[in-house]
Amino acid sequence: MRDEWLRQFRATQGRDPSPEEFLTAQQAGFPVRTPVQPQTPAQSQTPDTRWLAAFRASQGRLPSTQEFAAARAAGFPVGSAEPTTPGRPPMGDEPTQIIPPAPGTAWSAQGFQPTRPVQPVRPIAVPPTQWPGQPVPPVAAPPGGDGRTPLYRRPWALVVYVVVVALIAAGICFGIPGTGIHGLLNAPAATPSPSAGAASPSARSSASASPSRSASSASPSATPDGGTVVQSIQGVLDQATADRTGLAGAINSCDVAALGTITDNRAREIDALRSVEATRIPNGQQLVTDLITALASSQSADQQYLSWAQGGCQGTYPDFPSNADATARKNDFARVWNSSIVGTYSQARQVDPNEF
Repeated sequence: MRDEWLRQFRATQGRDPSPEEFLTAQQAGFPVRTPVQPQTPAQSQTPDTRWLAAFRASQGRLPSTQEFAAARAAGFPVGSAEPTTPGRPPMGDEPTQIIPPAPGTAWSAQGFQPTRPVQPVRPIAVPPTQWPGQPVPPVAAPPGGDGRTPLYRRPWALVVYVVVVALIAAGICFGIPGTGIHGLLNAPAATPSPSAGAASPSARSSASASPSRSASSASPSATPDGGTVVQSIQGVLDQATADRTGLAGAINSCDVAALGTITDNRAREIDALRSVEATRIPNGQQLVTDLITALASSQSADQQYLSWAQGGCQGTYPDFPSNADATARKNDFARVWNSSIVGTYSQARQVDPNEF
């Protein structure tokens, strides 16, 4: 009955069911005779789901934090994640097909695809975070040419690139006197005048030019290092969102490898949060505690899904209490994050507790 229901759902919806839809159908006994109301393309897949499916189809792996954040900033352009191998047709929003794995293949939203080297992906205007993404495999030298070593393979070009990146990172993280974010935040205070209510012209100009910075400085808990802490937490949220997006397909297809990757990512996300100096931002200790607890509950549920898949996905579809615990903690975190951090720090973005 389950297989027939899955076949009917894919035929009518053009996609795999979400965990919630699968659980509802299971509780109803997988009613295959009741037609499923079709959904419009805009309802069936969100932009980040389509982008992630295209990325995994072309790259054969989950995206790193920098790649996912860059795609989010660009509006999740699906074309940018398509493979560039000559002779390979473009990937669209076709229905997911479950194909038995074969040696040398990797799971994607369109099935098991052959693994292959990929072109390096360069992040677009994304500051470095404390959460490293997965390394990009080395690429082979381009075919043909005049026999000269490509520019990106020359040692001096690599040295110049590393030096430039290090200088930019130093300017952002530590502040070069008089420049960058820390140059603004660490500017010497104006000498107090006898009149307590008087303000210098430069102070008035700085306040009018940077209203968001003034609002951040008004908070007694916001320090010059708060932006770095917020950036670290946002990086963990981006990776958690990418893992949550790929979880439904991994469960529905009983993909042991994908579930193992997601479970390992949860552990790395928790370790990254434990190294964050939470006291640098308002309500930081509460935020980090809630997020660690939520991700720990998610990791517990993911581990149970993995064990179920390793057993051949036998029996009924699992429903674990840790799912409810994770949802409650995520709601607490999102409420405090969206109200006290977003708008105060430019590195923070609104979060939906149902997306990570």
